[in-house]
Amino acid sequence: MKRPNGTGTVFKYKDGWFATPPGGNRKKFRTRKEALAYLESFDGSVSCSTISELWSTYLLTGYLDLSDAKQKHYQTVYERIEPVHNREISSLTIKDLQSLVAPYSEFYAQKDIRTVLSHLYEIAIAQQMVPYNLTKSMRLVKHEEKKGEA
Repeated sequence: MKRPNGTGTVFKYKDGWFATPPGGNRKKFRTRKEALAYLESFDGSVSCSTISELWSTYLLTGYLDLSDAKQKHYQTVYERIEPVHNREISSLTIKDLQSLVAPYSEFYAQKDIRTVLSHLYEIAIAQQMVPYNLTKSMRLVKHEEKKGEA
């Protein structure tokens, strides 16, 4: 039996039947009927994580590649975005993100907030929680390079 596009797949491998729902992980079953029933019951939604849950994931992945000084700095930046810690990433709007950088008048303070949020968005995109990185639409204050005197 052929399944329509976007509804998942069922296939037999040497040690059993497997079902892969759209956007989900493969799961093993004893019979084909069980695998098909699982796909029929799958509602298609991917659970969306909060900012704090994504931060926990980041701490176990890309964060470990940073220097100690950068880790401390990102921890401070994470504390600055406390108003959205318990919000799901898919519920954030550009207005919410702009309100996080608004209290800071320095370019680099705003850029650091955007960078940390961007890392969290990349994790969410990889897990198919959001379709795109909203931080790319954030507006930061104008940055002017200061020229040193000779």
